[in-house]
Amino acid sequence: MTGFCLNNFDETSFLKEHWQKQPLLLNEAIADFTSPISSDELAGLALEEFIESRIIFLNDDGEYDVLHGPFEAKDYQQLEGKQWTLLVQAVDHYVEEIEELKSLFRFIPDWRLDDIMISFAPTGGGVGPHFDQYDVFLLQAQGKRLWKLGQHCDDNTPLADNPDVQILESFETENEFVLEPGDVLYVPPGKAHWGLAETDDCITISIGFRAPSLEELIANLCDDVASRLPDSIRYQDNDLGAQAEGGHPTEITQATINRIKQVVAEQLLDDQRIAESFAGLMTQTKYGDLEADDEMTQVLRKNPESRMAYYVKDDNLMVFANGYCSEITVNHLEFIQGIADSHYVELDGLNDDQTAIVEELFDLGFYLSCDADFGD
Repeated sequence: MTGFCLNNFDETSFLKEHWQKQPLLLNEAIADFTSPISSDELAGLALEEFIESRIIFLNDDGEYDVLHGPFEAKDYQQLEGKQWTLLVQAVDHYVEEIEELKSLFRFIPDWRLDDIMISFAPTGGGVGPHFDQYDVFLLQAQGKRLWKLGQHCDDNTPLADNPDVQILESFETENEFVLEPGDVLYVPPGKAHWGLAETDDCITISIGFRAPSLEELIANLCDDVASRLPDSIRYQDNDLGAQAEGGHPTEITQATINRIKQVVAEQLLDDQRIAESFAGLMTQTKYGDLEADDEMTQVLRKNPESRMAYYVKDDNLMVFANGYCSEITVNHLEFIQGIADSHYVELDGLNDDQTAIVEELFDLGFYLSCDADFGD
């Protein structure tokens, strides 16, 4: 898989004209593409309790229903004659060939990537007409899938009365595409889309990009800042003289509001605090803190669940890994960039500072010893 690229794809043009704006179909984006995972292997992952999986199907009433894994063989037998789809989250955490697909999309910041979900469906299977709040690239891996693109949606778009699956109440088809292996369809946030398997061996790989809500960003920043403020820092009056002379004691004056705006801005609108809050949020691992291996080997492999980002401010380099922050000097920037670009690191040849950085990352579960199985 290593060395694959998106054919006839202009990153600059895409980011300017399509990213978070409008869909784009890339026919034969990956030439001679063969699915890195079979339907049986995907179903095998769905057997595991620690792997998030779902089956969405049309029930006897013609409504979409959902089952949550882990699944056994008998669960699939009950679906015979129905239209259904198996969806497995974060397959990039467990299958190295899937994890390598991330390299195709590094023209988008690493910290924006969420995970790689894979679906399998027989003919007619799908999850219904819906929209997402995030960007997604849909790579057809095996078989054929018909994709219908519809209207733009938002929080006010009516949804069907279905407590289990978020399905659009109505769908207005604007475009239709049949994707074959190697084709890629980009769908921006809020764009209604509806996929239907056209063959019994349909496998689709979904590369999704996380986009925290403004509510989440603000709440996370406020919580981070508030948790570090001592109780002794209190509201202080600026000048009560004007109100005492001509105002009413019940009034909250504009001068008071201006004072509150000032003290809040002083605490919140700090570049380093914003960077630490935002990067900490964006590098949090999907399923909680990672456990470190018992012993370090001379060669370490990056844990596929790990996330990394960095922020440079003057001579300081803030490195974020798996939601945690470490502050070092900016002269280590090239080394940190090398860590981000490589799947492996060798301890031999590192200086003391570099070794200390790697050891700290290892303790966070960022690295695995090379005798550990992929995805453990």
